[in-house]
Amino acid sequence: MMVFCKRCGAYSKEGTAQCPKCEADLSQFGHVSFGGGGRGSFQASQASPSPSSITTDEGALAYAGFGNRLLAYLLDGLIVTVAESLFVGLVAVIVVFGVGMSAVDPSNVIFLLFAAIIAIVVTLGPLAYETVMISQQGATYGKAFRKAKVVRTNGDAVSWQRALSRTLPKVFLSGFLLVGFLMALFTAKKQTLHDLIADTLVIQLN
Repeated sequence: MMVFCKRCGAYSKEGTAQCPKCEADLSQFGHVSFGGGGRGSFQASQASPSPSSITTDEGALAYAGFGNRLLAYLLDGLIVTVAESLFVGLVAVIVVFGVGMSAVDPSNVIFLLFAAIIAIVVTLGPLAYETVMISQQGATYGKAFRKAKVVRTNGDAVSWQRALSRTLPKVFLSGFLLVGFLMALFTAKKQTLHDLIADTLVIQLN
C-alpha cells in the first residue's frame, strides 16, 4: 500500500508519518491511500465516484479542470520555446563567431550540420521535456505550478515508457484541431485523447 501526499504529490509507503518531499505531517495534513499490486485502486468511500472527483477516506481527490490544464500547457510551451530559442541563439553565435559568416550558406556542410542539429533539438525537445518530467516528477513545471499531477488511472506513478506513450500522441495527435485537448471538457474523468491512450489522469492537488 502506498500513500500519496495531497500537498506536493509525493509517494511513500503506508505508515509514513512525514512526507519525504515536502515534510508535511501526513497524519494531520491528510493523504490518499492507493492499493498495492500491479492494478491497485483508489480506496473509495463511495461505490460510484462522481464524474469530477474520486472520494476517498481522506477527502475528495479532484481531476484537474480544462482551464487549469490549459494554463499549465501554455506555461510549458513558453518554457520550451525560451529554452529552444536560447539554444538556437547559442548555435548561431558559435557558427558566426567560431566558423565565420562563410558558414551561413545553405550549400555549406557546416551550415547543414548545425541546421540538422537545431531541427532535431527543436523536434525532440518538447518530447524529452514532457517525458522526463512526467516520469520523474509526475508533473512538468507548468503542471507543478498549477498544482496538477499525472498518475495512472489506478493511482500508480507513471513510468517513462508510459510517459512517452502519453507524450507522443499529445504532440502529434491531440494538437490536431485541438480535438484531443477539448475531449477533457466532455470525458467523465476530464481525460484528453493522450490520457485515454496512455491510461492516465491529471489530478488536482491541494
